[in-house]
Amino acid sequence: MIANPLVVWMERRGVKAVTMADSLGLSPSALSHITTGRRKASPLVQRAIADLTDCGVTPNDFNAYYVAREEAKRKTVKAGRKKAAA
Repeated sequence: MIANPLVVWMERRGVKAVTMADSLGLSPSALSHITTGRRKASPLVQRAIADLTDCGVTPNDFNAYYVAREEAKRKTVKAGRKKAAA
């Protein structure tokens, strides 16, 4: 599984999700959707995260995370198709 860069940053610093959500002006559920990959962080939220983490997590980190998640999904689907065809 590919780790969300914000989750890694929060875990390393002991920051709780509810605290991070409040600091970003997001609801805890909105932050949860971002950290689990169900929803992409908007450029504005990505910038706020970069500012809040003192650039510990940048928009480029999110872009790399989203690309890696999509690639992992494609590989999973492809493997499932091969298994079904066999």
